[in-house]
Amino acid sequence: MSRGHVFVLIGPSGSGKTTLADMAQREGLAGRIVTCTTRPPRPGEVDGVHYRFLSPDAFEASFRAGELLEREQIHGHWYGAPLSAVAEALEAGRIIVVPLGYEGARRFKALWPDHTTVVFVMPPDLEALRERLGRRGDDAAVAEVRLAGAREEMALAAQADAVVVNDDLDAAYARLRAIILGARAAAGR
Repeated sequence: MSRGHVFVLIGPSGSGKTTLADMAQREGLAGRIVTCTTRPPRPGEVDGVHYRFLSPDAFEASFRAGELLEREQIHGHWYGAPLSAVAEALEAGRIIVVPLGYEGARRFKALWPDHTTVVFVMPPDLEALRERLGRRGDDAAVAEVRLAGAREEMALAAQADAVVVNDDLDAAYARLRAIILGARAAAGR
């Protein structure tokens, strides 16, 4: 395998995983792969850009066909990463950043332990997380379910290779950027 590397961003819903991944992609620091989900698109999300939005039946068929590296149910919807996109990126020596759930992170680490860095994106506190969930269009009931899960999820930060506290987006991105550049330097890139 080439020297490709994947940075898996995990953390509670609304912590900023996708925003930070998008920033790394825009800067050209890392590429992205488009993951799959059964949840409906939020306002402004585009199929094939933000996610591949699949019906539950299509998602299950993709998983059973071995097209998805993993699957994880989060807040009633399935999420998964396409195996071929990840494998091709790593084989080509590309650096990619992928926001995923905890099970996805574990699967990546098991398959490519030397080519995966798990970064936990931590919200500054639960009240800030509540505000973020409201701003992105989650209704109050969904936001409360996500907040309840966030308490448990935040305890998993110790299992990550690195933690980025997202209390200020620019500072959080600077920390993620340093992690990615550090791994690139260690790999001689």
